[in-house]
Amino acid sequence: MAAHSQSSVQATALTRRGLLRVSGASARAFLQGLVTNDVERVNESTPIYAALLTPQGKFLHDFLVVQLGDALLLDLEAERLQDLLRRLTMYRLRAAVDFVDASNELMVYSVFGGETEGLGDQLPGTFVRDPRSPVLGHRLYSKSDARQDLQALGANMVGPEAYDAFRIAAGVPDGSRDIPVEKAVPLEYGFDSLGAVSYEKGCYIGQELTARTHN
Repeated sequence: MAAHSQSSVQATALTRRGLLRVSGASARAFLQGLVTNDVERVNESTPIYAALLTPQGKFLHDFLVVQLGDALLLDLEAERLQDLLRRLTMYRLRAAVDFVDASNELMVYSVFGGETEGLGDQLPGTFVRDPRSPVLGHRLYSKSDARQDLQALGANMVGPEAYDAFRIAAGVPDGSRDIPVEKAVPLEYGFDSLGAVSYEKGCYIGQELTARTHN
């Protein structure tokens, strides 16, 4: 890709994000029965945006679900990772599923603001489109510091405030920073327009209120 076409590309390290690896024979089916979106759609090039709700349909957590190898990676607020882990463990019962905090194994970057589609082949790690909005470009999950690689491709490294400006302009909330936990109805925050809710999949926690609100 020509360097001039990337002059507007920006990148930032998302240091407030945590990563929870979900693996095991029942990992996909386990999440499918809990979260708002269709986990069966996830593959190595297609992540989804999803949420975990209370039984009454109120917001608890939102996250991206990304496939890395044989496991699914939940990309969420680092400060609330342990709370999500506690809740998932409570629902696990005898399911063949394991949870590992992978936050120290991978660095998370957002690459946004310009034409980012062709950069993945030239970057170390897993490079997937942010499913919430085209404005937010791509996510990069890398085992190594990728800042020099990004700069070599013409990306301008910026602070998180620049990313937040793009995110807010796109109408994309950032978890509990923007959404009251255990109080908010996700559709009030645009979760359906952001592709976080499947109305075709089977049951999940909080589905009844979500479907009633939608209809």
